[in-house]
Amino acid sequence: MVKTARPSHFFLTLLLFTLLLLCATSPLLQPTMAAQHAPAAAPAVHLSQTSLAFGAVESGRTTIPQLVTLTNTGTATLTITNILTGAPTTFLTFKSCPGTLAPGASCDFSVSFNPSDPGPITSQITLNDNAPDSPQLVRLSGTSVSAGIALTPPTLNFGTVAAGGVSSPQTVTLTNQSGGTINGLVIAAGSNYNVANSCPSSLRSLGTCTFSVTFAPTTGGPSTGQVVVSDSDPSSPQLVGLSGTGTSGSVTLAPAKLTFISQPVGTTSKPQTFTLTNSGTTSLAVISVIASGDYAQRNTCPASLAAGASCKVNVTFTPSAAGRRSGFVTISDTDAGALQTENLSGTGTTKTTIVTLSPKQASVTFTQTQQFQALINGSPSNDVTWSVDNIVGGNNLVGTISTAGLYTPPRTAGQHTVTAVDNSDLTQSATAPTVVTAVKGVYTYHYDNARTGLNSNET
Repeated sequence: MVKTARPSHFFLTLLLFTLLLLCATSPLLQPTMAAQHAPAAAPAVHLSQTSLAFGAVESGRTTIPQLVTLTNTGTATLTITNILTGAPTTFLTFKSCPGTLAPGASCDFSVSFNPSDPGPITSQITLNDNAPDSPQLVRLSGTSVSAGIALTPPTLNFGTVAAGGVSSPQTVTLTNQSGGTINGLVIAAGSNYNVANSCPSSLRSLGTCTFSVTFAPTTGGPSTGQVVVSDSDPSSPQLVGLSGTGTSGSVTLAPAKLTFISQPVGTTSKPQTFTLTNSGTTSLAVISVIASGDYAQRNTCPASLAAGASCKVNVTFTPSAAGRRSGFVTISDTDAGALQTENLSGTGTTKTTIVTLSPKQASVTFTQTQQFQALINGSPSNDVTWSVDNIVGGNNLVGTISTAGLYTPPRTAGQHTVTAVDNSDLTQSATAPTVVTAVKGVYTYHYDNARTGLNSNET
């Protein structure tokens, strides 16, 4: 019997090694194998800052925004679901990031601190996206401090001022509301604004001082700035916002500001006037004159104002609520500078009335009636609501009273109160005690047969 020769183990091992070597070096197989081991494309988030500290900030004041840059450092598109703030009314977030970011692209968002309640405050911004490490966090912190320094008013608007000129000064009052002396007072203003300071370097508790600010634009266009008050108070620095518009053209407004004294809410003031002058050498086209807020205007400005000519703008104030009310008259024209604005301010007050009744008290029997008359600020008025014992119009148990003030008593003896309330000011009213008696005859108070409430036997 002939035996077939079997290959040795050596030759089998050599054959297997050769096949593996061919697979590893074959250009046809390499891409497939590399693809099996390459990492998957994914977005990645990098934040320029992961925490923002705002320090001590006066309650009610908003800080300058701090910027955070978000960059997609990954290899796939980043999809941003949202950017959420834990305390949206305290930490204000301003976002300019789109919904998606390509690899290598960046966007910004900024945060301001606007505290209200004193004490340390912490929160965070949460970024939700499709990156593997989502959500990403930005820690926020700040301390709200009570204002030791009060600045009144907190903002100043200078309207329009010709470039190269200087506005009329506006005054700010500084008050030390803290319980101790404030030291190291330094007051400065930014570009285009000048401060004349009469405040000392140290100010005792509850002390006040003033400083004035002028606007001196060097070029045309809007200008904003701040007065910065630095001192030893924890809320330092305190700020006064400044704004104005420089005109490089030919239009001037005089005066630059109108101030209305106290005006009752819902009533219209007497007009105040400012003058618009074309000081240029060519005609000026007046496009529009518009008043804002609680103010209205009438003007004599033609559609075309000749060189050197002037026109008048009359402004009235009708406050819609009590307190300080601000507004502007904005003038659009062909001046090369900018829009011209006239600054307006006024104070609305609550109308005060005095209600009295005649007679001031009364006594009637079951069969009698009593006519009452309401007087508002001394003049007879029917613009009141009548009630008996706090029941409008009364009823059979307390007596009834008509809208004209005629009281009809009940059929039982007793003492009641007639009241008239001013319909235009529900906080103002007057009362008259009224006695109902079963005894026939007329009863008067202190022998006052006319029932005026006066004692006719006394002088």
